[in-house]
Amino acid sequence: MSAGKLFLILIALGALAAGAWWFMPPSAKYELQKKWRGSDQAAENGVSRSSESSAGAPLKTTVYKWTDSTGQVHFTNSPPRNQPYETLTYRNDANVITSP
Repeated sequence: MSAGKLFLILIALGALAAGAWWFMPPSAKYELQKKWRGSDQAAENGVSRSSESSAGAPLKTTVYKWTDSTGQVHFTNSPPRNQPYETLTYRNDANVITSP
């Protein structure tokens, strides 16, 4: 087997392994990292199941929706004063778009 063919086989195997890792569900990655590194070290490396995501952001975001006197709808991260408002909570770890 020539060096060129061996190189192409190694590149294909690497691409296959990277694709398998990319499409693996996060829970399976977490379990594998726990197995390979130990549960404490996996949590230290940002693969934890705490109330924060791996990027350090909270898992929930609260947004306040209110309408001004002209009928314009506003979304803010703090509740408005002297205005009725609706509190909306979104999970940052979910990728769900609701239909209108």
